[in-house]
Amino acid sequence: MALRNDRFLLILAGVLTGFAFPPIPFPVTAFFALVPLLMVLNRREKLIDLNRAAYFYGFITGIISLYWVGAYTVAKDPFLMIGGVLVIFANPVFFLIPTTLYYGISRFEKIGKQNAIWFLPFFWASYEYFYMNIDLNFPWITLSNTMANFPLFFKIANVIGPLGMTVVLLFINILIFRLWTKWKAEKQVDRFAVRILYPFLLIPLLYGIFSSDTTPPKETLKLD
Repeated sequence: MALRNDRFLLILAGVLTGFAFPPIPFPVTAFFALVPLLMVLNRREKLIDLNRAAYFYGFITGIISLYWVGAYTVAKDPFLMIGGVLVIFANPVFFLIPTTLYYGISRFEKIGKQNAIWFLPFFWASYEYFYMNIDLNFPWITLSNTMANFPLFFKIANVIGPLGMTVVLLFINILIFRLWTKWKAEKQVDRFAVRILYPFLLIPLLYGIFSSDTTPPKETLKLD
């Protein structure tokens, strides 16, 4: 039963993340798409179980956001189709990097699992940096690209960079996850999470509203 519930949560996380990427116009799902994944990671103890969850999540995300890679409905070129399938199966392997680092730091007695989650945004950004700088890179589904259709929020990437945007999105997801778990367990609002969540949401939006900088952030996805 628990395994079935985990699979549902991972599918939900993958679908919500996939919906955040262009051309699907739902970028706001990136603000909470990882919450189901965090729920699964929070209750798994073994590294292999964490990595299985990460791979399955990445696989579902790839199906939703990379369906076009193989040109299945347009060119129907067999080589393109094979390449598209390989990308969908191979790309999720890189999601094992942040979960492995998360597992490693959670083993430190002074940190523990509950505090280790705060390091996950930096581990995720490190994986994206590594991924974008190797020959096998396919940076379409770096998390910051979910904001390509939300320029008002994404404009602050001119200051913090695309990797900084990934960190911001991860922290937003973690804070919403904390709000959910606190409410579910104690029927109370996590005031600490609320106080931190506001600036993570408002500062990028206010910058987007009042900034006159129209220069596109470096390394972002071009949609034209």
